[in-house]
Amino acid sequence: MIHTNIAKRISYHQFGFLIFLCALIGCGGSNSGLTKYDYSGTVTFNGKPIPIGYISFEPDSLPGPGSMAKIIEGRYETPAGKGLLGGPYKILISGFEGSSNPEALGDGAPIFVDYHLIMTLPEKSTTQNFEITSADIKQNKDI
Repeated sequence: MIHTNIAKRISYHQFGFLIFLCALIGCGGSNSGLTKYDYSGTVTFNGKPIPIGYISFEPDSLPGPGSMAKIIEGRYETPAGKGLLGGPYKILISGFEGSSNPEALGDGAPIFVDYHLIMTLPEKSTTQNFEITSADIKQNKDI
């Protein structure tokens, strides 16, 4: 019974996250003619690559496109041609344990609660790495 409740909570969490991402990507509007930049990099938690996860970028104070990427073995890359403008962005990172168990749902159990941050991205295609620690997650709960 407990496993069923956990599985439902994880699948609702993942479903909600996907709805959020669809809305985020759909809200980018038409930005043709604007220079978009590609971002890629690594995402670690307590020094180890996140097995599976998601990273999303939402403009913070200026209109512009959002984007999301899947994290696989600690690496992500924004989709080609759907880059970002640079400047202030809200970033959401989710991490999961991954699973080779065929009975497991989706990406496995979360390894931390969703991590939120706001940062200014450079106005150029670049590598942007994220190093998250347990202390960061604890501080992030208060935001």
